[in-house]
Amino acid sequence: MRKNGDSRTLYIIAHDQATRVQIESLNLKFSRVIELSELEQQYPELRVAKMNRSKIEYIFCLSPFVVSYAHFISGSSLVTYLDADLYFFKSPEFAMEGFSENANVSIIEHDFHPKFLHLSEYGTFNVGWMSFRMQKHGNSTLDWWKSACIESTSTSVSEKVYADQKYLNEFSSQFSETQVNYKQGLNIAPWNIENYLQKNTSEIEALSNIVFFHFSGLRIYGKFVVLGLSGYSCTPSRQVKRKVYKPYAKSLNEAGKKLKLNPQADSRKYKLREIFKIILHRDFILNL
Repeated sequence: MRKNGDSRTLYIIAHDQATRVQIESLNLKFSRVIELSELEQQYPELRVAKMNRSKIEYIFCLSPFVVSYAHFISGSSLVTYLDADLYFFKSPEFAMEGFSENANVSIIEHDFHPKFLHLSEYGTFNVGWMSFRMQKHGNSTLDWWKSACIESTSTSVSEKVYADQKYLNEFSSQFSETQVNYKQGLNIAPWNIENYLQKNTSEIEALSNIVFFHFSGLRIYGKFVVLGLSGYSCTPSRQVKRKVYKPYAKSLNEAGKKLKLNPQADSRKYKLREIFKIILHRDFILNL
């Protein structure tokens, strides 16, 4: 974000004290680290929710409260939620171009490739990027989402619930101020990159128009990086690796060095079938 000229305050939620200390050691400009306990103190209902669900389900429960708390401490009338695995190739202002002044909420579709339309059972929209305008009395959509997440963020898929995400399906039908952001190049991800490339006249043009990429599934094992595309049966081109994945992997490597993370390796263990797909789809790079 900073490399692309953005100077708005970034509020980073650290889930424990050790993480807070690590992030603060980076001395990031225009940033403030918030420890989870600070959020829980402001919203006591979170402590109750923490007792009746798994750790991952509790993490999902936090999303709307992060937005609400950022508004509370900043006083800003515009708050945007970002997943931690997003990387901006252009200024975030490009994303805001798709947010109409007449709307109070902006959300983005998954835009699944046709072969993955069955994944819509997890929600039509993706939580990775969401923007909220706060009016005099707050934001009714955000308030509804907070209440819904306190009730359930179950990761067992049902008609209306999957984590914090499937609730977004209800936004447009219940709240007329919700807008779907169709700006090109937003939230490109493993589940839609083939769709995105097909919509452009050339791969070079497509890659140059990416505003931000959602690096879901990427794993680092020392200098070996698994991209996460093979899970979607996608074989990345050299251009995709060079223009999209290498810059992100290098930035993670640099941050790891500053944080003195050693070894810089993910703890996930792959099954034999997954390893075969990674090799088959050349779903890796060497982060040199």
